[in-house]
Amino acid sequence: MTPVLRCLALALAVLVPGLGRADTGIEIFNRITKQKFFQNELQRILSDPEAAKRRYLGVAFRVEHDGHVSRIAVERRFRFEDAQWRAREVSKMLNYDLDGDGAVSVEDMKEMEQILPSNNAARIRARHFAADRDGNGTVTVPEILSGLGEKPAEVGGLRNSNEITVILGMDLDGDGVTTPDEIIAAIDLLRDAAKR
Repeated sequence: MTPVLRCLALALAVLVPGLGRADTGIEIFNRITKQKFFQNELQRILSDPEAAKRRYLGVAFRVEHDGHVSRIAVERRFRFEDAQWRAREVSKMLNYDLDGDGAVSVEDMKEMEQILPSNNAARIRARHFAADRDGNGTVTVPEILSGLGEKPAEVGGLRNSNEITVILGMDLDGDGVTTPDEIIAAIDLLRDAAKR
């Protein structure tokens, strides 16, 4: 453990109310530092602690309206983001449901070819063909959903956010919920430990 990390672990043990033993502080801090990306995050935090507070608090309030972050809240947020992504993907195909029956048929596609430029129509036709799992010429919502697979990482959202892991590690009192006050205190502890 580097001197800065050792200082922080000791600072956690000494400065955080409710932590009576140094090993408890180290255990809490290790939740964060076990991650490979932590050194980069630590540098980002230390380079501008006030900006880090704004960034981490912003993420916390995206996860939960009151900024209290727990694993349950994070998973709920991930499910919400995944549901939004699925809805967008279904909507992309249903944009071509011209007769409004909740499915995209061959007839819908033929009409779309009359409306769209040929390069767009060809792309939509290929997508329609790929989504038509049973090969009957009509793409239904269940077919679209079954063809989605996993949400690609480039879609974004909090699931791929290093900040979530760090925030969960900032649960200074070990109750399973990281509060906005704990985020601020943890960043202040990092800043103070780095000055020593």
